[in-house]
Amino acid sequence: MSEARLAVAVKELQEAQEKLDDKEAELRQVQELYDAAMAEKQALLDDAESCKRKMLAASELIGGLAGEKIRWTNQSKEFKASIDRSVLFHQICSFIAAEQRTRARVVKSNQIKSK
Repeated sequence: MSEARLAVAVKELQEAQEKLDDKEAELRQVQELYDAAMAEKQALLDDAESCKRKMLAASELIGGLAGEKIRWTNQSKEFKASIDRSVLFHQICSFIAAEQRTRARVVKSNQIKSK
């Protein structure tokens, strides 16, 4: 009777060991799937962080260029005003020089007549 119980116990142990082996094989497969999913998740997180850094850099660049556009626009207006002042200054100088030549001719003409 003991041997029969031992045989039943050994058989139950073997069946339990087979079930355990099957479950451990399933666990290994599920663990591999989990590890692959976690690796993919980490890759996606790394890509998202890289994309975020690039977007931040692009935003800073765009903001900097917008500031440069304002500066260039203002500087262009200043250059135009400076050119306008220079043209006006040269026109005034030309007018004065022409006026002086006219007066010099009149004075010279008067000097010649008075001699």
